[in-house]
Amino acid sequence: MGFDLGYYIGINDCSMKSQENLDVIKQIPQDRILIETDSPWCGIKQSHASYRYVKTHYDSVKKEKWQENKMIKDRNEPTCIVQICEVIAAIHEENFDDLCDQIYQNTVKLFF
Repeated sequence: MGFDLGYYIGINDCSMKSQENLDVIKQIPQDRILIETDSPWCGIKQSHASYRYVKTHYDSVKKEKWQENKMIKDRNEPTCIVQICEVIAAIHEENFDDLCDQIYQNTVKLFF
């Protein structure tokens, strides 16, 4: 996959729609993973293979019925990045906090 060349792989919600995608993500070394939400699009939906691993869920309303402290239905927000980590941790069989720390270190190594 090019990891010996120093490549990183960015994973977002859309990367986790199918079981085949999850199988690929499981093969990515944890020290080569970066994450993004692709907000405001591509949130994890109940029809996605990754949905069963999501632990954090948000109350949402239709945009016409906006309420403070509620998400807009079907709109992905940056706060949903936690769901991406939950899925990756589950399929890698890794502790959530340890995976988040690793991804943070990957980000620092690449960008700073």
